[in-house]
Amino acid sequence: PGNLFAKNTLVTTFEGTFSLSNFKGKIPKNLFKNNPLVTSFEKTFQWSKIRTGIPEGLFENNINVRTFKSTFKQTAVTHIPKDLFATNNLAHTFEETFAGTDIVNIPEDIFTPEKNPHINNLRRTFFGAFSVRRKIPDLWNDYPNVPSQGCFWLVERASNYSYEEIPENWR
Repeated sequence: PGNLFAKNTLVTTFEGTFSLSNFKGKIPKNLFKNNPLVTSFEKTFQWSKIRTGIPEGLFENNINVRTFKSTFKQTAVTHIPKDLFATNNLAHTFEETFAGTDIVNIPEDIFTPEKNPHINNLRRTFFGAFSVRRKIPDLWNDYPNVPSQGCFWLVERASNYSYEEIPENWR
Protein backbone atom coordinates (compact mmCIF):
# COMPACT_ATOMS: atom_id res chain seq x y z
CA PRO A 1 0.00 0.00 0.00
CA GLY A 2 1.03 3.57 -0.68
CA ASN A 3 1.09 4.47 3.02
CA LEU A 4 3.36 1.57 4.05
CA PHE A 5 6.12 3.86 5.34
CA ALA A 6 3.99 6.92 6.15
CA LYS A 7 4.81 6.82 9.87
CA ASN A 8 8.51 6.07 9.41
CA THR A 9 9.47 9.71 9.04
CA LEU A 10 12.92 9.34 10.62
CA VAL A 11 14.15 6.45 8.45
CA THR A 12 17.42 7.18 6.63
CA THR A 13 17.83 4.11 4.44
CA PHE A 14 15.71 1.73 2.42
CA GLU A 15 18.71 -0.39 1.51
CA GLY A 16 17.56 -3.80 0.29
CA THR A 17 13.99 -3.25 1.50
CA PHE A 18 12.29 -5.17 -1.32
CA SER A 19 15.40 -6.91 -2.65
CA LEU A 20 14.73 -10.53 -3.68
CA SER A 21 11.07 -10.08 -2.72
CA ASN A 22 7.96 -11.21 -4.53
CA PHE A 23 6.86 -7.57 -4.84
CA LYS A 24 4.95 -7.85 -8.12
CA GLY A 25 2.46 -5.02 -8.12
CA LYS A 26 2.72 -1.41 -9.12
CA ILE A 27 5.02 0.72 -7.06
CA PRO A 28 2.77 3.24 -5.27
CA LYS A 29 3.70 6.84 -6.14
CA ASN A 30 3.54 7.90 -2.49
CA LEU A 31 5.52 4.94 -1.10
CA PHE A 32 8.39 7.14 0.14
CA LYS A 33 6.52 10.45 0.38
CA ASN A 34 6.92 10.84 4.16
CA ASN A 35 10.58 9.87 4.30
CA PRO A 36 12.55 13.09 3.61
CA LEU A 37 15.61 12.02 5.64
CA VAL A 38 16.45 9.01 3.46
CA THR A 39 20.01 9.06 2.16
CA SER A 40 20.13 5.62 0.53
CA PHE A 41 17.94 3.65 -1.84
CA GLU A 42 20.75 1.16 -2.49
CA LYS A 43 19.37 -2.18 -3.71
CA THR A 44 15.85 -1.19 -2.65
CA PHE A 45 14.09 -3.20 -5.36
CA GLN A 46 17.06 -5.21 -6.70
CA TRP A 47 16.08 -8.67 -7.95
CA SER A 48 12.43 -8.19 -6.94
CA LYS A 49 9.69 -9.30 -9.31
CA ILE A 50 8.45 -5.82 -10.22
CA ARG A 51 7.03 -5.83 -13.75
CA THR A 52 5.90 -2.28 -14.32
CA GLY A 53 7.02 1.27 -14.88
CA ILE A 54 8.31 3.52 -12.16
CA PRO A 55 5.71 6.11 -11.10
CA GLU A 56 6.28 9.83 -11.62
CA GLY A 57 7.38 11.52 -8.40
CA LEU A 58 8.46 8.34 -6.58
CA PHE A 59 11.50 10.09 -5.03
CA GLU A 60 10.40 13.73 -5.19
CA ASN A 61 10.27 14.20 -1.39
CA ASN A 62 13.56 12.38 -0.78
CA ILE A 63 15.80 15.42 -1.17
CA ASN A 64 18.63 14.05 1.00
CA VAL A 65 19.37 10.92 -1.02
CA ARG A 66 23.04 10.34 -1.80
CA THR A 67 22.92 6.92 -3.45
CA PHE A 68 20.68 5.06 -5.87
CA LYS A 69 23.19 2.25 -6.35
CA SER A 70 21.49 -0.86 -7.79
CA THR A 71 18.04 0.49 -6.85
CA PHE A 72 16.20 -1.28 -9.70
CA LYS A 73 18.96 -3.69 -10.79
CA GLN A 74 17.76 -6.91 -12.39
CA THR A 75 14.05 -6.07 -12.23
CA ALA A 76 11.54 -6.10 -15.07
CA VAL A 77 10.97 -2.34 -14.78
CA THR A 78 9.99 -1.09 -18.23
CA HIS A 79 9.59 2.68 -17.90
CA ILE A 80 11.64 5.47 -16.30
CA PRO A 81 9.84 8.80 -15.78
CA LYS A 82 11.64 11.82 -17.19
CA ASP A 83 11.93 13.64 -13.85
CA LEU A 84 12.57 10.64 -11.60
CA PHE A 85 15.65 12.26 -10.02
CA ALA A 86 14.76 15.94 -10.55
CA THR A 87 14.68 16.77 -6.83
CA ASN A 88 17.56 14.52 -5.78
CA ASN A 89 20.29 17.08 -6.39
CA LEU A 90 22.51 15.74 -3.57
CA ALA A 91 22.64 12.26 -5.10
CA HIS A 92 26.06 11.22 -6.31
CA THR A 93 25.96 7.47 -6.95
CA PHE A 94 23.92 5.88 -9.73
CA GLU A 95 26.07 2.78 -10.19
CA GLU A 96 24.02 -0.10 -11.67
CA THR A 97 20.75 1.72 -10.91
CA PHE A 98 18.99 0.24 -13.97
CA ALA A 99 21.41 -2.57 -14.85
CA GLY A 100 19.70 -5.58 -16.33
CA THR A 101 16.24 -4.02 -16.45
CA ASP A 102 13.62 -4.19 -19.23
CA ILE A 103 13.49 -0.43 -19.83
CA VAL A 104 12.74 0.47 -23.44
CA ASN A 105 13.70 4.14 -23.31
CA ILE A 106 16.13 6.26 -21.31
CA PRO A 107 14.81 9.81 -20.93
CA GLU A 108 17.10 12.33 -22.64
CA ASP A 109 17.46 14.42 -19.48
CA ILE A 110 17.28 11.76 -16.81
CA PHE A 111 20.43 13.36 -15.36
CA THR A 112 21.50 16.95 -15.94
CA PRO A 113 24.23 19.02 -14.27
CA GLU A 114 21.54 21.51 -13.21
CA LYS A 115 19.37 18.92 -11.45
CA ASN A 116 22.12 16.49 -10.46
CA PRO A 117 25.36 18.46 -9.94
CA HIS A 118 26.99 15.99 -7.52
CA ILE A 119 27.01 12.84 -9.64
CA ASN A 120 30.35 11.08 -9.24
CA ASN A 121 29.49 7.52 -10.26
CA LEU A 122 27.67 6.34 -13.39
CA ARG A 123 29.38 2.95 -13.66
CA ARG A 124 27.19 0.33 -15.34
CA THR A 125 24.07 2.48 -14.75
CA PHE A 126 22.21 1.00 -17.74
CA PHE A 127 24.42 -2.06 -18.27
CA GLY A 128 22.53 -4.89 -19.95
CA ALA A 129 19.32 -2.92 -20.61
CA PHE A 130 18.84 -4.92 -23.82
CA SER A 131 15.33 -3.63 -24.55
CA VAL A 132 16.38 0.00 -25.13
CA ARG A 133 15.78 0.82 -28.80
CA ARG A 134 15.58 4.60 -28.78
CA LYS A 135 18.45 7.07 -28.60
CA ILE A 136 20.49 6.95 -25.42
CA PRO A 137 21.34 10.29 -23.78
CA ASP A 138 24.80 11.70 -24.36
CA LEU A 139 25.73 11.83 -20.68
CA TRP A 140 29.42 11.79 -21.64
CA ASN A 141 29.03 15.45 -22.68
CA ASP A 142 27.40 16.50 -19.39
CA TYR A 143 29.59 14.37 -17.10
CA PRO A 144 32.91 13.95 -18.95
CA ASN A 145 35.01 13.31 -15.83
CA VAL A 146 32.64 11.04 -13.93
CA PRO A 147 33.60 7.36 -13.65
CA SER A 148 31.31 5.70 -16.17
CA GLN A 149 32.83 2.37 -17.16
CA GLY A 150 30.17 0.24 -18.82
CA CYS A 151 27.36 2.76 -18.31
CA PHE A 152 25.79 1.68 -21.61
CA TRP A 153 27.49 -1.70 -21.97
CA LEU A 154 25.33 -4.12 -23.96
CA VAL A 155 22.72 -1.46 -24.77
CA GLU A 156 23.68 -2.11 -28.38
CA ARG A 157 20.15 -2.01 -29.83
CA ALA A 158 19.74 1.69 -29.02
CA SER A 159 19.27 3.74 -32.18
CA ASN A 160 22.46 5.76 -31.67
CA TYR A 161 24.71 3.05 -30.27
CA SER A 162 27.96 3.19 -32.19
CA TYR A 163 31.64 3.01 -31.48
CA GLU A 164 32.08 6.36 -33.20
CA GLU A 165 29.50 8.23 -31.13
CA ILE A 166 29.81 6.73 -27.66
CA PRO A 167 33.19 7.07 -25.92
CA GLU A 168 34.84 3.77 -25.08
CA ASN A 169 34.68 4.19 -21.31
CA TRP A 170 30.88 4.66 -21.54
CA ARG A 171 30.20 1.40 -23.38
